[in-house]
This record gives sequence, structure tokens and C-alpha cells, in this order.
Amino acid sequence: MYRKILVPLDGSEVAECALPHMQVVAAGCNVVEILLLRVIGPLPLPGDYIISEGDRKRLESQHRSEAQSYLGRITKQLGESGLDVHADIVEGEAAERIVEYADKQRIDLIVMATHGRSGIGRWALGSVADRVVHHSRVPVLLVRASKDACAA
Repeated sequence: MYRKILVPLDGSEVAECALPHMQVVAAGCNVVEILLLRVIGPLPLPGDYIISEGDRKRLESQHRSEAQSYLGRITKQLGESGLDVHADIVEGEAAERIVEYADKQRIDLIVMATHGRSGIGRWALGSVADRVVHHSRVPVLLVRASKDACAA
């Protein structure tokens, strides 16, 4: 049923709560490939903070390098469990890029954690998971997670 699973990760422990759920689905469905995706956006700079073009490029390169190291660590861990895992980094708005990537890679299932924000926090920040669910053409398995729930 599911042959390719996409797991978007943002670098947080909360996002990683989706990984055990993905592993159970992968084992039960004889999944062929796991794709990990990290979406990186523009660097968040405070208010009217101005930096030179060279500094901006250096910081963006450092940000991408950190994302690659992070995905490399997760890929290695999952690969040791016998899964065929690949990782990719794309730039842009998270929900939009996740949905586009899933379409382009012919993903069968997206497994992702939701940070569990509600009320004003969700309204102010938006919900990447909510937007992915509403725009994805493939099933999305959401894992409601918190740092406390993932600490074990």
C-alpha cells in the first residue's frame, strides 16, 4: 500500500516524534524507501538588523551545513535499522515545499509531527501540519507530540 514515505523534519525533538510511527508503518507495509526532508527558509534576523551580503551568504551556508549534519545523523540511525533512507534539503515556505516535494517524488504517505499549538499560538504562527493536510494529494499521518512526550 505505502511504498515511499516522506518524513518532514525541522530539526526539533518534537518533529522526531514522527520517526517511531514511520518505522512501524514501514515495517507493516514493506516500504521501499524513506525520504527525510528539511525545509529551510530565510534566516530569521531581528527587526531592522542589517548584514552584509557576504555575512548573509556565510550564515546561510552554515545553516544549510547544520541541516545536512542533522539529516545525516538521522539517516544513519534509521539506516542502521535496515531502512533505505535518503535525505534532502529544500528552501522555501515549509508547508508548500513539503506538498510540492511529495508530488514530485511520488510519495505515498507523509508522516509528520504536529507541535500541538492551539489558540492564539496556532493563529499567529499558522500550522504547517494543518496546511500540509489540506493541500496534500496523499495521506498524511499526524503525530501529536510535545517535548515531554518524546523524551522517553
